[in-house]
Amino acid sequence: MYEYGTIRSVNPLCKKRSIMVLCGKLLKVLFTICTKQQAFDGVRMMQDVFTHV
Repeated sequence: MYEYGTIRSVNPLCKKRSIMVLCGKLLKVLFTICTKQQAFDGVRMMQDVFTHV
């Protein structure tokens, strides 16, 4: 996901901004896991990420 953010053809991000975007996504995932009290499913997370790209 980091590489995609830095090398995408439309509006590529610099390295620090790409890392900050990933940190934001991680915080959203952790917040949702804590509030909904569900187990983490990596496969589902990757499907959700790549369907919104």
